Amino acid sequence: MHPVFVQTIAYAIVMCIGIFIIALLQKGFLFPYLKVRASFGRLVLVKIRSINRDYFRPGKIHEGYLLFKDPEEKKEKRVALKDSSAFYKCLAVNWIDLDEMKNCIVRHSDNKSIDGFDAIKYQDLLKRALMRPTLEDKKEKIMMLMIAGCLIACLILGFLAYQDYNLSQQILTAIKDSGIGSVVKGVV
Repeated sequence: MHPVFVQTIAYAIVMCIGIFIIALLQKGFLFPYLKVRASFGRLVLVKIRSINRDYFRPGKIHEGYLLFKDPEEKKEKRVALKDSSAFYKCLAVNWIDLDEMKNCIVRHSDNKSIDGFDAIKYQDLLKRALMRPTLEDKKEKIMMLMIAGCLIACLILGFLAYQDYNLSQQILTAIKDSGIGSVVKGVV
């Protein structure tokens, strides 16, 4: 295969791995955002605010209703739109916030803050998350120690192989310089 094609394929693989890692770190935001961005205004990005975290789905407006697919039930949900004041623009797409518990659209009062944020509830959740007991599994500790031991053994074996290679090169150089392995020409 031509080296240009090999290099192109290698770059494509690295780019795909990078996109996968970014999508993994953003916890489901990247692909819905790209789908809404590629729709050129036909879709809106629905930010569904649940108790524990926010998640994103592409949605569309059809006959006064907001339609989007629910991630758990895999069914299409409908929420009535009363007015268009709940929409806002961010990252070059139209967004709308939806409260999962109340199953209603969150309105923006002054375009500076979002209504419905309960600081006490989120602070309590944060305290519970920080103070939770840690579960110590002995098998997990053993596995981690085995992995660390294997990594250390691989490093040591690599170092020894490198040293062995250097030693063999020094011996070959010494033999070549001393003339021990050469054939003497001349007297028969």
